[in-house]
This record gives sequence, C-alpha cells and structure tokens, in this order.
Amino acid sequence: ISQTVNAERFDGRVITSMRYKRDGRLQLQAHPSIVEATQLFIAPATGGEPRQLTSLAFDIREVIWSANGERLYFTADAEEDDEYNKDLTVDVYTLTMDGTEQPRRLTSNPGSERAIAISPNGVLLAYLSTPERGKKTDLKVVSLGADGGFSGTPRTLTSNWNLTPGTPRWADNDTLRFEAGIKGSSHLFEVSTQGSLVRQVTTGARRVRGVSTSNDRQTIAYTATTAILPTEVFVARGDGTSEFRVTRYNEEWLKNITLMPAERLTWVVNDGTEIEGWLIKPVGYQPGNRYPMILKIHGGPHGAYGNTFFRTFHVLSNAGFFVLYTNPRGSTGYGHAFTYATLGQWGEMDSEDYLTGVDAAMQAYPNIDSARLGVSGGSYGGFMTNWLTATTDRFAAAVTSRSITNWESWYGSSDAQGLTDYEFLGSPWEQRELYRRLSPISYVENVTAPTLIIHSENDYRTPIADGEQWFIALMKRQIPVELVRYPRSSHGLSRSGEPWLLVDRLERLRSWFTHWLNNETTDTGTGHQP
Repeated sequence: ISQTVNAERFDGRVITSMRYKRDGRLQLQAHPSIVEATQLFIAPATGGEPRQLTSLAFDIREVIWSANGERLYFTADAEEDDEYNKDLTVDVYTLTMDGTEQPRRLTSNPGSERAIAISPNGVLLAYLSTPERGKKTDLKVVSLGADGGFSGTPRTLTSNWNLTPGTPRWADNDTLRFEAGIKGSSHLFEVSTQGSLVRQVTTGARRVRGVSTSNDRQTIAYTATTAILPTEVFVARGDGTSEFRVTRYNEEWLKNITLMPAERLTWVVNDGTEIEGWLIKPVGYQPGNRYPMILKIHGGPHGAYGNTFFRTFHVLSNAGFFVLYTNPRGSTGYGHAFTYATLGQWGEMDSEDYLTGVDAAMQAYPNIDSARLGVSGGSYGGFMTNWLTATTDRFAAAVTSRSITNWESWYGSSDAQGLTDYEFLGSPWEQRELYRRLSPISYVENVTAPTLIIHSENDYRTPIADGEQWFIALMKRQIPVELVRYPRSSHGLSRSGEPWLLVDRLERLRSWFTHWLNNETTDTGTGHQP
C-alpha cells in the first residue's frame, strides 16, 4: 500500500509477511506468494530430460516409490503458506507414474503424517502421526489397496509405548525399526506389524544414530558415541549382537589427552518425579581438595543431555571444574508426560530439578565448594541461566548463550512465535501476566553473579536484543558483565558455526569461569591439556 518516491533508489524491504526471516539464513525471506513451490519430477536413471509430475501450490516434501515402481508417495502441507494456521497439516499423497492421475491426498487434517515407508512387498505403508502440537507421536501402519490408496483403518503400533519413535524403516515385511531417545541414550528399536510390543535392539550407555541395514538384512551399521568417546562407526548382526567397531578416527587424539568419565546421578523432586543427571570430575581430581562446579543446562526445553560426547564439558573438566548436566522435567526421552510437564511453567517448575541436582552432586562429593558454583547454558539453557541467577543466590558466576530475557519482546523479534503460543497458552496480549512472570528481566534487580553473555549477531531464533537487554540491565546495576557478539553466526553457533568462532567461544567460557571461580591455589590438574 505504501509508495516510494523513487523505486530505483529504494534499497530497503517492505515486509508484509510474518515469516520474513529464518534462523540460519542471513538474507531476509521473500514473500511466500512469489516463491515457487517445489514440484516432483522424474528422469531416466541413465540420464535424459526430466518430466514434471506435479503442479501444486505447495512444496513436495519426502518422496518414495511404490514397491512395483508404478506409483509415488509423498508428503506435503497444503496449508504451509497460511501464517495463521496453528494446526499440524502435513499429509500423505500418491500419484501414478504415467501422469493419468492427479495427486491424491490419503490422510486428513488436523494432524501431521510424515516419515513414510513402504514394506518390501508393497502391501503396507508405515508413517509417523502426530494429531496436534504437544500430543504424542505414534508409529502407524496401513494396508494399501490396488488403487494405491489406504485399504482399511490405519493401526497404531506404539500406543502402549511411552517414548517417541523416529523415522521408520522396514527390517522385513513384518517388522519395522526406528531410532528413539531413551533417557540419556538413543537406540534402535523394532516392532512387529502384528503386535504392539516394542523391542530394543541396541543397548548400552551411549547414543546410536544413523542406522543402515544391508540388503540381505543380516548386518546393520551405525554411529555411536559415549561421554568419553567421540562418534565412531560400528557394525553388528541384524539382531544387534556381535558388534564390531569399524573406525578409530579419534584414537590417536585420545591417547594424548585425559578425559574424565561421567557418573550417573538421580534424585527425586517434591512431586515424586525422578530426575537424571551426570557428573564429571575435574581432571587430576584429588579427594582432599575443594573444587568449583558448573551446572550446564540444555536447550529446548524439549531436548536432552546424556551419554554422548560434549567437548564443552571436557574443556571445563580439564580447567579444574566439576561439571553437572541434567535432564529436568521438560526433557525428552522420559515419556510424553515428562516432556510436557513444564507447560506454562518454564523456569518455575524446573528450577527445583536443577537446584536439587546441585544438592545431590554436593552430597555425593562434599568437597564441591558451595561458594564457587557456576551456571551456563544456551537457548532455553540461556534462559534458565538468567532465571536462576535472577531468582536464587546459589551461583557465583554465569555464562549465558543465545538466551531469552524478555518473552514479550522476544515474541516480536523471533522466527518461532509458535513455541510460546503453545507453551505459554497464548500470545503475549492473551497471557500478558504469564509472559512477564516467566521473563528473567522481571527479576534482574536480584542478579549478583558476574555474567558473560554470548550471542550471535544473526540469531533469528533468540535475537541478540535479548542479550543486549540483559547486558544493559547488569551494566546499569554495576554487575561484572561482558557481551561477546559473534558475527556471521546464527542460533546454531555452538554446533555449526565457523571453527575459529567455536574455539573462541570455548575459551571465553573457560576463562570467565576460571577467573571468577577457580583462581585459588589448588591442585586442579590443569597441567593436562585438552
């Protein structure tokens, strides 16, 4: 509607869509109405001109062949451009290869159906189904008719299973396999199409990922990692036995460093829920010395720490710190009710889980110095770092990364408003008191912990304005604080940022905690090199 006086000189952007930016993409996004939808093409395997099969107004997503090669199945969301749609609306479609049939939708809304897989004999289609946001995801299977459509009612195979299945793959015509998180681990599971008993195939305190099955179904390959072993490749028999490690990419590096193992801890909070966590001792640990401890908090909140290699933890352990990391209520891998227990109570409920975890660690190791406790996390973990330093006096130093301090302002600048639309039971103007009550900035006058703020300048998930608000508030209150702004970086800096920036971030974190918590003359084993 607005007009410019000179279209040739105007080099700004006129925004009329809420989805004008996306984390991980530096350039602002074009309006959906001018973006061409992804279509489905086929081409001879030997080369040649591709032939277009679809002309839909929405993107084609995952595509699979029918067993006889005469038909294609795909998933798509016909409502993907509706910014006001709050339902899950991904569906399964099919069409013939010869072009005699228009794409036909096989599932209905609301609810999302995805991760499709056809049995080797072509009789059954498996897929994941989520009826609405916050509801349990299940694995379903349905018979396919002669016309390629569903024949009969889909059956749920995981209705009595409390965890969340991953993408299904067929082990044979009667068995489906998938990966799933289970407490602090992740493993391969299988379920028969005739029953609902889910069996765990791989085992151990580790995370198994990327499972691939040989054509004869006799061998599986996968990656695995533990708290002290970076990811390597393994192979095993199809039933998970006779495992053999294939790669040793990190063996030479591991010979020259010292890594402390993680010790599993559990504790019970007031409502009777058991919480799981892990504690890593300082390198060179001596029982007679006193040591500081860092509480690390994961993001999400629907994520999970556990039996996997985290370089940050070992950098801090090498610098002379105990490191405690936990999976409080809100984490994944402990059942659906556990994952969504914190609905509308972020910070208020899970604070207990973190603080009682600190108590459990100190009970296990009384030589942890209660006056030298630090706290650190990123994204939701950054929010909780701010929350804990603003609502308790337990922590003597903090490092908060890509954090949230003000949920009301975050809502207007993030690319993920749907998160709190659901988790906070509405928008800021519908739940004003809740948004303010759960914002750390509402209690910033209580913060005394020296705080390092780490934020990416191109973070569109938790934009840097939240870090800037925390920085200015602490500066005004004369609390020791630094703000480190990383250029060319998005929300995923700590995982996928430029290597130099990743290394710099680790040193910033280590040096901040060392300065404020570990400058006493103690034998902390810092002569060991990370």
